[in-house]
Amino acid sequence: MPRYLYRIRESLYESDMDAAARVAHSLKGASNSLGSVELGELCERIEHWREHPIASAPEVLAELEEKAERFADAISRLATQEDKKAA
Repeated sequence: MPRYLYRIRESLYESDMDAAARVAHSLKGASNSLGSVELGELCERIEHWREHPIASAPEVLAELEEKAERFADAISRLATQEDKKAA
């Protein structure tokens, strides 16, 4: 997930909204597949920046990064719990 976030941030920094939208689309699919609807919704907002740029892009990106970190932590805790159960 960090790779996706880095690529979105880099694309926004370079004002390449098409690239940001493509990466956000990929992350949206992965997020939705893993059950994180919130991340998917934020990625969808980024996808639409291509047609409708918004001034709050930094705030949305910060929110995406925060939720992605919390989601990754939750997945890690679940994996640890499953490992303990299997042992």
